[in-house]
Amino acid sequence: MKNKDIIVLKKILEYCNQVSEACNMFDNDYDKFVNISVFQNACCMCILQIGELCKVVSEELKGQAKAIPRFSQFMSGIKIFNSTK
Repeated sequence: MKNKDIIVLKKILEYCNQVSEACNMFDNDYDKFVNISVFQNACCMCILQIGELCKVVSEELKGQAKAIPRFSQFMSGIKIFNSTK
């Protein structure tokens, strides 16, 4: 794995942690997400940045796996919203 890939993956993980932090800050509440633009922007900006960073991962790394295991484990381990609906 190239050094650049390591840097990019660390940044992606940081953004994932920021999404988790924002969700925790707003009690993982879907209604708050729908009604509070600051919450929406915090999450959406991180997701946008993750998408942009995914574009610069080397072809070598992309060819190694269809999903990044640690990222997949992280995302499957967090509960995004508690919905009362």
